[in-house]
Amino acid sequence: MENRFLGLIEKSIKSHWNQPAFSDYKGETFLYRDLAIQIAQLHILFDQAGIKKGDKVALVGRNSSHWGIVFFGILAYGAVAVPILNDFKPDNIHHIVNHSEAKAVFVGANNWENLNESKMPNVRFFMLLDQMSILFSKSRQAERLGTTWRLFSSRNTHMGLRPTWFGFILRNRMSWQSSTIPLVRPATRKGS
Repeated sequence: MENRFLGLIEKSIKSHWNQPAFSDYKGETFLYRDLAIQIAQLHILFDQAGIKKGDKVALVGRNSSHWGIVFFGILAYGAVAVPILNDFKPDNIHHIVNHSEAKAVFVGANNWENLNESKMPNVRFFMLLDQMSILFSKSRQAERLGTTWRLFSSRNTHMGLRPTWFGFILRNRMSWQSSTIPLVRPATRKGS
């Protein structure tokens, strides 16, 4: 089932590379290539934070393009998405995050102001959904990646990612030749 789902995501992204994928009402529109780039970035972030296939990642926030992008990124990575209604009270969110054993939390600004990260001790990082910025991280590498998110997700910087590379990224979970964030390139096998 996983390969079939990833195959559908891959096919859609490759076929519609320069077309709109997500739009926020009176806000930003993301093309399929933007979706591919942010999925790739999420894979790097998860890897650097020590998130593994099958780990839980919580999502708390209002319906938005970023919510959808993160949801697809979590699933494409092989982690398990734990959607939490943004209307829940902070104590309920703390309980769900802890009970689900979530290793990371993506949270909307309106929810973050009422949460207490110390009440969720197993979470490795918290990321603000609205701005895609790290709020708190136990990993210096993940924090560094989060703070440079905007630098290499700008519309003019597509990491050299091409539609044909996206399937490679999904199947091989991002092997990187360099840890220098703006210069990342997927490592290819001989003959690829």
